Amino acid sequence: MYKTQYPNITHYGGLRYQINFNQNRSLWLDFQAIFRYLYQILFILFILFLVWQSWHYSSDWLKKQGEKVIQSQEERTKTLKRVVYILNKNDWTEFPLLPKYQLLKVLSNASIPYALNLKNDIQWQNVTVPETLSRNSEQEWRYALEYRILDKKGRVLIKDIYHHRTRITVYQNNKETQEGQLAAYYTDPNQQPTDGRNMLINLSEYPKAALLQFRIHSEPKSTDPGVINVAIRVYWLETVKEYKLAFLWHRLNHVQKKTLAQGSIYDYPLLNEQEKLNLLRQKWTPIGPLGIVGEAYQYRSFYIRREIIKSKSVHPEIPNYGVFVDALHWKILTLLAPKNQVRLTFKKALPLLGQSPFTSAALIHIRWYGDKRRLQYSFEWDGSEKAFEQGFANGLLEISASQPLMMRAYVKPFDLPEEEIAQPPLLITTTLVQKDKSVDYEINHNDQQATPVRVNIRRLLLPFIEGAEGNELSNSEKIEKITASEQWNKIPSLSFKEGIEGFSADCHVIYTMLNALGESKKKGTLPLTQPRSFYDRITTDDLWKWFDLSEADTYYFSIPSDITTLRLSSPCQALLAVYNRPAALLQKTSVPEDYESDKSQQQPAWFRLPPKNDELIFQQDRILQVGIQNRPPRDKEKNKDLLAGRYTWEDYKPDGKYRSRYILTPRDSQLPIRDQSYGVYYQEIPKNHTITLQFVSPRKRIQPKLIYQISRPTKIRIIRDNRLHYKAYLTGKRGELKLPKLTTGRHRLTLKVKGNGRFFINYAKPVSKKSVYIKRLAHQFQSKILRFNYEKISNNNELLSARIYMPQGTKERFQVQVKLTKHPQMSYNYYTSWTFPKRHYDLQPAGEGQAMVLNTRDDFVDKGRFFVIPLQSDLPPGQYQIELTSEKSLKALVTFGKITAGLEEMREIFQDFQD
Repeated sequence: MYKTQYPNITHYGGLRYQINFNQNRSLWLDFQAIFRYLYQILFILFILFLVWQSWHYSSDWLKKQGEKVIQSQEERTKTLKRVVYILNKNDWTEFPLLPKYQLLKVLSNASIPYALNLKNDIQWQNVTVPETLSRNSEQEWRYALEYRILDKKGRVLIKDIYHHRTRITVYQNNKETQEGQLAAYYTDPNQQPTDGRNMLINLSEYPKAALLQFRIHSEPKSTDPGVINVAIRVYWLETVKEYKLAFLWHRLNHVQKKTLAQGSIYDYPLLNEQEKLNLLRQKWTPIGPLGIVGEAYQYRSFYIRREIIKSKSVHPEIPNYGVFVDALHWKILTLLAPKNQVRLTFKKALPLLGQSPFTSAALIHIRWYGDKRRLQYSFEWDGSEKAFEQGFANGLLEISASQPLMMRAYVKPFDLPEEEIAQPPLLITTTLVQKDKSVDYEINHNDQQATPVRVNIRRLLLPFIEGAEGNELSNSEKIEKITASEQWNKIPSLSFKEGIEGFSADCHVIYTMLNALGESKKKGTLPLTQPRSFYDRITTDDLWKWFDLSEADTYYFSIPSDITTLRLSSPCQALLAVYNRPAALLQKTSVPEDYESDKSQQQPAWFRLPPKNDELIFQQDRILQVGIQNRPPRDKEKNKDLLAGRYTWEDYKPDGKYRSRYILTPRDSQLPIRDQSYGVYYQEIPKNHTITLQFVSPRKRIQPKLIYQISRPTKIRIIRDNRLHYKAYLTGKRGELKLPKLTTGRHRLTLKVKGNGRFFINYAKPVSKKSVYIKRLAHQFQSKILRFNYEKISNNNELLSARIYMPQGTKERFQVQVKLTKHPQMSYNYYTSWTFPKRHYDLQPAGEGQAMVLNTRDDFVDKGRFFVIPLQSDLPPGQYQIELTSEKSLKALVTFGKITAGLEEMREIFQDFQD
């Protein structure tokens, strides 16, 4: 091969010739461009052909994707976005603490698999879940947060574990379709947050606190297996600086202002400037964690639906399982509206442990307890869709059935739509005590004073099991039948089996008082006498929920200052709930709110005292939750003596100097009037009209009195049995006249008078449909303190009553403090009731009724606000002094007295004069 080069030619000998014509280069480029254009046109035509063939498929897909994006954007605009921080069981998530942080709030949400969110029962059909997780709508999840507070040097100031119990609430966002919706969600489709729970941490006692650490408690029994992780948010209570308050309100939008004013009586446009500043003075400010995201902590976005937060039309969806009722487990429903249309539906229920399945028609009993009336209904239910429907006033509704049933209740208040109600029971925490497992409670004293302690004890009872021919089985036969049942094999093995023989009808609790050296100073026995409860049940989701409870026996102690530990033990199975309270703490009562509302909403008088080793007891499955319900009044508990008029009324006058006024007030008691009391009861008689009255008194002759109220001076004449009985000329606007004596019995009276006026006479039985008035001596709060001397004559409970009368038109609430002086020193013994030596009553003026203040020109007071002062059996007989103190008199009047059931010995003294 050889190569020869010329100016325009390169020649390769033996191979080929390559000629490069510079003068023809432009023509060659034109051919390449044409070819490239033809290739692009063919490629575009090919793509258009493919799009034309698949257009109907692609258009559907693009439409769906577009709708998906729009739906996501619309969904996000209806939510509140929050940042939460994820905890795990191994590493601490740390938050910095500054000296200005005094109070912290920690919000937490447990995360569970989305398949377990119970939003729709249909989801359970195609989802595989662990056997340890329940598939019913009552499912709750437990989790525990372990936290520590450290100083700047890393020293632990405090460490503790906070246990939470949560669930998922489904809200109804469409009443017609019953469509459910969850309040919160993550973008992760595999996880669902549960309902939020909060805890407060007070840092005022730890001024050196510099670091807060959180993680999930690693104890397996503290956190359920269905909990994936826990997300938290930490806030501190910030006090806004004064100079910022003036303009902050104007920077809020209408929704924010309305949210802040939710707790106020008036809507936000009606608030004055000071009320607006008070709403802005404090706020919760978030605290972020320390470290680098992804290494020191993990976070995620948390979405809360706005319509569930602010809309009044959103109500919790009632699970479709209903409430279990049978012959031994009754349900109480509280009806609050004045008029209620109640509808009840029923379904067959799975039997409890030891019960037979549904066999025949169930006999259902429904009892209604109103203020002064009772109603009862009974009917048979054969398993059909038949429902019970009836109208009731406000009160308590009690439902029971002879067979195991699931009940759903619907209530339609007056002029409101029908809603389903469940009214879950109030939960209390109890501690299990049994053979060889006692419980110790630490007693702290204030200023070396004796500390009041209350102990509630419930016996743990074996479930009722149907025996042969309906006979009651013995405990050993019950235990044998329980352990042989199918339910027993489905329940995990617990420490319960080692003490199952401890069930006994003869049960008691032994108390031991120990001093600081562990020496026993007092030992005694608390008998348990209460029967089986129809209302209370164990709600803890383990073996114990199958067993029944007794009603609570309640005992009270005044633990002396040298006692530091109260030890409780029992040879049988019992549940303990122990409470204490500071000795000098005022017992506060709002009247009439606390007398009319549910007790669960009142301020607690006693505060739960946990055991010393509560964490160890919890690990032993000895911390149980008990659901309690209201108790309806029973007819047999009414005092027959009171209903029959066999009682004695004692009116007490203050000690020392005082001022009083007679008032004529409408009588509001339903008790019958005793013959001895007709002298203080008055009724209005008509003018210029003849009436027949029955005058009553133990004596044969009486001297009635006439109370009058006129607008101008006038003459009056009283005609008795067609004869002139009395005549006079009345000058003052108000007064009281003594009429001539007359014999008891029936008399015809005619009061002749000119002009306007009202007239009241005593000693006469009330005429039908006529109001009865009572003349009472009321005492003024002139000196702000009134002292009454009282003698307690027995070891039984005694009840004192007081009534405060406010001037007509008074709107300001009246505060009165009741103090029992000379309170005796308590011993090491126990008591079955307890007297609060200091009470505070916050009284709302009655605002209605009109009571005439006698011997005044035109003073009126309202019908009075009534409250009671109980003196319990812990007070021995003796002399006591009761002080009523008020910061402001407000021209209020008070009456103070006592009703004693039964008739005391009555004696009459006659003096015989010789001529």
